[in-house]
Amino acid sequence: MPRFLILLCCLGGLSLSAQRPQVSVLGLLHLHNPGRDAVNADVGDIRSPQRQAELREVVDLVGRFKPTKIAFEFAKGDTLWSDYYYQAWLENRLEEVIDPEDEYLLTSEIVQLAYPLARAAGLDHLDPIDAFTSFPLDSALAHAETHGQTDEVAAFQKYLGGMQVALDSLVQLTVPDLLRAVNSRFFGASMNQAFYLRHLVDLGQRDDYPGTYVVEEWYARNLRIFTNLHRIMEPEDRILVLFGAGHKEILDDLIRDRVDWDWVDSSGLLSK
Repeated sequence: MPRFLILLCCLGGLSLSAQRPQVSVLGLLHLHNPGRDAVNADVGDIRSPQRQAELREVVDLVGRFKPTKIAFEFAKGDTLWSDYYYQAWLENRLEEVIDPEDEYLLTSEIVQLAYPLARAAGLDHLDPIDAFTSFPLDSALAHAETHGQTDEVAAFQKYLGGMQVALDSLVQLTVPDLLRAVNSRFFGASMNQAFYLRHLVDLGQRDDYPGTYVVEEWYARNLRIFTNLHRIMEPEDRILVLFGAGHKEILDDLIRDRVDWDWVDSSGLLSK
């Protein structure tokens, strides 16, 4: 065997023999429906007895992962939602202490899912790992319109309309089934990746890359999220990453490419 192959095998053996952290990305929809995305989902009253029972089922299923950390979609460095509000929630005091400007998040996936999962895992805090970048979608569409790409813009808008119809149908499912759908490979490839890697890169001509710039910013955000995940990682960890489903496909790819980490498919966590 050539020496370089022997060396590669040795290096591979070293990385594989060491203790490796486990990571799973659970893609979510915004349960409080802030209406800030290109496509939005309305799951109805998440506090209804039926929806609460469905959320408990998700906690029971995903809780089998026994995470040592829960990383969630809030700005890195936050202590309000990752510590203070979480401790108040554990003590049934959250609604007493929460700032009125934050009350709309009482029905969000942070309070309704991340907090119960953290409590079930016995965690005393959560880890915020988000890192925001720009997302100049409107300016990219306007640029395309003014440069004769009306057909491309129309195709993009039609695609968004189809995504909205699909989400309007999915939100009629139970929460466990809804999460199974948005964590599927089909959703990731057909719904999310097509948004960026098919339609946005259509916007622009010759030396103009307005749509590509939007994609660059989106990937930059996810790379920073990945870096923040790396910074909290320890060899013995089992980290559950809770982020909007639009992030999942990219984060999954990055995690799978870490030969010193074990990627855990969230679809398996959601299976009965």
